[in-house]
Amino acid sequence: MPLGNHHKELEIWDGIVEKIEKREYREHVKDLLCISKDLSRMVIVDNNPFSFLLQPLNGIPCIPFSAGQPHDIQKSNQQGGLKY
Repeated sequence: MPLGNHHKELEIWDGIVEKIEKREYREHVKDLLCISKDLSRMVIVDNNPFSFLLQPLNGIPCIPFSAGQPHDIQKSNQQGGLKY
């Protein structure tokens, strides 16, 4: 894929990331109800299904990402379904 296309994808993804208000990390089971009662516009993206045990319909599973990978192809695959 040409570099210009990646740049556009990153701009779109950055717009979505700016909307993120809170982050929970690996050691937590994420409970979205602590943030809001309206779960219709919230997702959990994690490589550990245990993280979205409380709200499985809001979970988006992903494969682990390591810094040594040249591209995060999963990010560009998932952002098509995320709208704000």
